[in-house]
Formats: sequence, C-alpha cells, structure tokens
Amino acid sequence: MAMQGGIQTFVDKYGIEHKRVYPLQVCCEEMFYDFMNHCFAEGEAVDMRLEVSYAEEDHAVVIEITSGGKPYNPLEESDNAMAVAIIRRTAQRTDYRFDQNYNQLTIIL
Repeated sequence: MAMQGGIQTFVDKYGIEHKRVYPLQVCCEEMFYDFMNHCFAEGEAVDMRLEVSYAEEDHAVVIEITSGGKPYNPLEESDNAMAVAIIRRTAQRTDYRFDQNYNQLTIIL
C-alpha cells in the first residue's frame, strides 16, 4: 500500500495524465514483486531499490528497479503474462541487464 501512495504522490506532483497511471502502477508493483518472488529464497534478506523519475522535456516516466539475488529477467521469464503485456504495450523502451550481481530493469513510459 505504501507503494501505491508513493505513486499517487508522484503522479500528482508532476501532473501525469490519468491514462498513464495504471501502466505506471503495474510496472512498479508487478515487476517489484516479481523480482522479490524469483530472486530471493524464502527467508533471505531482500535487497531491492525502486526509483521513479520524470523527464519534463519529453514527458517520459522512467522506472528503475535494481534487485540483488539471482539473475532474473522478468520481461523474458515472468509467469505474469498480463503485466508483461501491459509493459510491452505501453513502454517506449525497456532494458534489462545483470551487472555486478544486480538485476537492473529500466522501463520508460
């Protein structure tokens, strides 16, 4: 629930149009939980960061999720087909890489 509140505060602050709110929420929430469920063993400490920023010049919303744990590309391996379909349909660009023991997923809406 804290994530939803943070997303709503972000949307209100930057005046992001309503039609972009749902894809933003899906990208943040579903991918965050997807990493949490696939990268870490039960009881293992979770090492993750979610950053959302707004680029005024092109009105792009940039979502960056960084996750420790085992390598996992949710855009290729996820069992959450609905979330991946929404991301692929609404994202201007996506990028995944595993670098220095961290999964790094960037989604630009």
